[in-house]
Amino acid sequence: MFALSKIVHWFLDPVHFLLAVFLVGTLIRLLNQGIYARTGQLFQVAVLGAVLALFFLPMGSRMLEPLENRFPAFRLQSEAGRLDGVIVLGGSLDLRASMDSAALIQVGSASDRMLTAIEVLTQTDVDLYLTGGDGALTNRVEIGEAALVAEWLGQQGFDSGRIKVESQSRNTAEHPEALLAAFPELESGIYGLVTSAFHMPRAVGVFEKRGISVVPIPVDYRSNRRRGIVFGQGIDEWERFALAAREWGGLFFYYALGRTDHVFPRPQTGR
Repeated sequence: MFALSKIVHWFLDPVHFLLAVFLVGTLIRLLNQGIYARTGQLFQVAVLGAVLALFFLPMGSRMLEPLENRFPAFRLQSEAGRLDGVIVLGGSLDLRASMDSAALIQVGSASDRMLTAIEVLTQTDVDLYLTGGDGALTNRVEIGEAALVAEWLGQQGFDSGRIKVESQSRNTAEHPEALLAAFPELESGIYGLVTSAFHMPRAVGVFEKRGISVVPIPVDYRSNRRRGIVFGQGIDEWERFALAAREWGGLFFYYALGRTDHVFPRPQTGR
């Protein structure tokens, strides 16, 4: 099932989809003449139009906004008292760069997750649960991300007794199951859940399905709030669209497989 999720993830990338459509159009033009050849040309023009639209219109941001706004912001310093611990999902490191670097860790685009982990250790007295190993399908590394982050935090002088580590899970679906196997106490109580805001609906759905009560702590907001045509942010907007396409696809994929109870998990009242 893990391999299937990686394959679906690959096809949900708009770069791969648009490239496939362009190649189909090219083949139609090469193998046919007349009206069929013009059909192939229409495929190619459509791809070009889509690329230009994704570069100059904030389509990615508009698709990310419903995901990022699904759960309200959480003020850790003032609200941590109602939590029994905080779970931080993996994804803050560039794992392979970390393994190849002279430095212990190399952060990636979701480094806000690590910053929040530091905030938990410095501003609260609850335990920190780090989850996540290596999400690659091939050429996996020996040490998981959570273990690497825990080692780095220990080197910074943080209390290692408050840091709980699960570094075997490979993706969102495996996080709660692996955490419960390692830390059965998660079956009771309420725990903060830290991940990127656009990823929070799927993460909450998976944890709730496995019986872990969580309070979302969304971080790492990516959408651009400006409206209209954008200049100078074409690559950024393209990346936002790719993120949104994969995440919306992931929501439907997880629901279809029974990993969540709702296509678009919503906030729970009373928490």
